[in-house]
Amino acid sequence: QPIDDLRKCYFVIFFNLQLGTAAMYYNYSAIEEEIEKNKDHPIFAPLYFPSELHRRDALAKNLEYLYGEDWESKISCSAATQPYVDHIHKVGRDDPVLLVAHAWTYYMGDLSRGPVLKKVAQRALKLPPTGEGVNFYHFEGIHNPTAFKRDTKRKNKCPYHAARMGEEWKSFTRWVTLWKCCCRSYKYVKSLTRLLIHATYL
Repeated sequence: QPIDDLRKCYFVIFFNLQLGTAAMYYNYSAIEEEIEKNKDHPIFAPLYFPSELHRRDALAKNLEYLYGEDWESKISCSAATQPYVDHIHKVGRDDPVLLVAHAWTYYMGDLSRGPVLKKVAQRALKLPPTGEGVNFYHFEGIHNPTAFKRDTKRKNKCPYHAARMGEEWKSFTRWVTLWKCCCRSYKYVKSLTRLLIHATYL
């Protein structure tokens, strides 16, 4: 029974990883599309670091690993993800200053917690140590995340008002939802692994 449960768990987690990665791909694609459109905006320009921060290409590599070479034909923007994608495009079109709130929450959050989740994912799902499947968490253009975040924060001149707080909250809740889903799955794998080890040596 423990072995069957563990196999089922790995299947469910891998499936959730596929869905979660696809959702992030559409989220980041929308954010980065609007960033490109607004990169010359006086508020956004000092925070424009495409080679260091942008995640779309890294997520595409993850999806190729998870789905195969024809990954683009196997994914679609879910009903749960589409409203956020639409909102990002609306913000970029109507009030690009507020786009800073979404970019800031996503990228700084990934820099802070990404390395931890990368290691957990590699262990839980037995992913290759070379990084396949978790390219998203590797910021190869940033060698000192703490210093980068500090310098970027100093350059962030976006006025902090109620509208920005509202956008940051929308972005944060979306980001946390994805992280909670991943973390619960990895913890479940860890618990079942311990159960399997215990049962093996009874």
